[in-house]
Amino acid sequence: MSDKIYLLDTSLIVALLSFRDIHHRKAIELFNQRDGIFMSHFLVFQETITVICRRINEQKFFIPEAFKTIQDFFNILMMLNEIPPQDEIIKIIEKTQCLLSFTDATLIYYANILNAEILTFDGNLLSVK
Repeated sequence: MSDKIYLLDTSLIVALLSFRDIHHRKAIELFNQRDGIFMSHFLVFQETITVICRRINEQKFFIPEAFKTIQDFFNILMMLNEIPPQDEIIKIIEKTQCLLSFTDATLIYYANILNAEILTFDGNLLSVK
């Protein structure tokens, strides 16, 4: 196993877990092509649950096992649970002229600290990485 660290963003995780997502196949390819340590942050877990719930309500398509699948997936990741320094996150948000959410800025912060690659489909996050 490689020591390379990958930080997973909500957009990639949702695409991996949802066969209806437009990026589902690409997400599987991206995930399978990487060897290393897969990590995410607790804020991404929170955001992923929010996005999945929104999609369930919009599509009126509920799968009872959905939340178990999400929990199982997050259990295979190394999770960052520490609270990021707010001043550093605000600096990142200001630098990008508010293109990033607090969660996205948190991923940028930890990517820099850990020398990690962020796996995402988020256009704003891709443009900043």
